[in-house]
Amino acid sequence: MRLSQAFLFGSDKMKHTTARIYRIRITIAFFMVFLAAPLLLLADTPKASPNLPTTEEIKGEMQTLYQSFHQLFRHSINEKKFLSGEIDGEIQSLLADLENSFHKDELRKSRFSSEPTYRFLLQSIARMVEDANTRFKEGERGYALWQIKSFSQYCISCHTRLKGAEFPNPSFDEQFLSEIKDPLVIADYLLASRQFERAAAAFLSIAKKSEIPYERDRMLAKWLTIKVRVGQNPTVILEELRNYKNGRKLSRRENSELFLWEQGLKRWEKDAQTPIENLLQSGLNKEQQISGGGVIELLRVTATIHRELNEGTTLRAKNEAEKLLLLAQAYRELPGYFMYELPEMLLERAIRLQADTELARKSFLLLREIIIGAYSGSGGTYLPDSVKLHLRELEDIAYGIPGQETGRV
Repeated sequence: MRLSQAFLFGSDKMKHTTARIYRIRITIAFFMVFLAAPLLLLADTPKASPNLPTTEEIKGEMQTLYQSFHQLFRHSINEKKFLSGEIDGEIQSLLADLENSFHKDELRKSRFSSEPTYRFLLQSIARMVEDANTRFKEGERGYALWQIKSFSQYCISCHTRLKGAEFPNPSFDEQFLSEIKDPLVIADYLLASRQFERAAAAFLSIAKKSEIPYERDRMLAKWLTIKVRVGQNPTVILEELRNYKNGRKLSRRENSELFLWEQGLKRWEKDAQTPIENLLQSGLNKEQQISGGGVIELLRVTATIHRELNEGTTLRAKNEAEKLLLLAQAYRELPGYFMYELPEMLLERAIRLQADTELARKSFLLLREIIIGAYSGSGGTYLPDSVKLHLRELEDIAYGIPGQETGRV
């Protein structure tokens, strides 16, 4: 199994039988994406807009959400107490605070609404939080616990999109972290709370101590994503990667893939200004992918496009749609690093931005291929009626056929 497949949920058969649960988990991921959306606009980039808010302004606006996440995550550590009913009142209050926050009209008119996926994320999160709160009220503590524990697992897709907005070492975290016995829980929490350097070091430390190749794959993938997309210093990454390999007994497959990572990092050192189209072409090279290569280029593509989308608040629609298509192509080849449905979200946005154009049709054909693959297994392909209807709607938009729109994005 190549490193870029390390987080996949399972076989096609498993996908076919667990589709509903999987979709719910992706919605949970959107919660963390939205939580970080304003933070992402604080990128430390040369062309950043002068209208970007200060770190203090961001912290003030996000403090309630961050505190709620922190408290819910903390309660989730003690499963016995969480499920006992002793703290139902506090958990209910925290969930209610989140639901109220995401239903406020000010969020729809936020200064951050120029971020390409903002409105879609807002709608998705509002539905997810409402569902979690409703189910908890019905006594489904286990369901709520599962959701809360899943929050930190999916933050990487959003939190590593841009440099900047790191909140190092909040004072109230230290005692909390000292109570956690599982180093992976600590690493995930550090990433979820945007403590990037500490998170990267924690993931690398777990990989160094692990005797299980699959676990090493997962930890290195998270470490690499942080270092490439947030750190963006190939020399530093190369040094840390070589130190990791030095004297360590790894499988031939691991050594082969890590060697390809090194080659990608060396290319980055040599030419940091490669156009994103060329990077993407290199990353999508099938011969390289079969052997586990292309990861560095694809991660660089995603970081570059996210930065450009963030900076270009007045992008022409076509330009934005083109970037979303490129971004979706890259994410499709990184299923083990990010949310599985991220390409779908990006492609739908591109189709709606450029209706009845060649770009929209390219986006639709790729989207259809991805969705059919997601609903296919050993028993064949089964598309729910709602998915068929939505695909038909997007096809009509892409090919300029008048019809009724449901407007998901």
